[in-house]
Amino acid sequence: MCPQRVGRYATYSSSTSRTLTLSSLDNAKQYTIQLYSSRSNTGQSTRFTVNGVNVDIASSQNKTNIATFNNITPASGKITITVRKLNNYDYVNGFTVTEK
Repeated sequence: MCPQRVGRYATYSSSTSRTLTLSSLDNAKQYTIQLYSSRSNTGQSTRFTVNGVNVDIASSQNKTNIATFNNITPASGKITITVRKLNNYDYVNGFTVTEK
């Protein structure tokens, strides 16, 4: 799913939700965003939301699933990603942003 060095560590939260804001992006371009979520805890899932579109990832022992958002256009140079826990915690190991 992601490089081993990226998957080895995760940021996590027990808050209901948190946001990740990507800035200094070109409003005239589109982007693909991929977010990685994996952890050894069982029974955990993470919901990623961009522009009202949700992608849920079963984070427990996840080695294959990636939250992917295609053709995202920034507003005022920014893309905001909401990260929500669906159980006790949400997990983010890392992400990639690809300009189209």
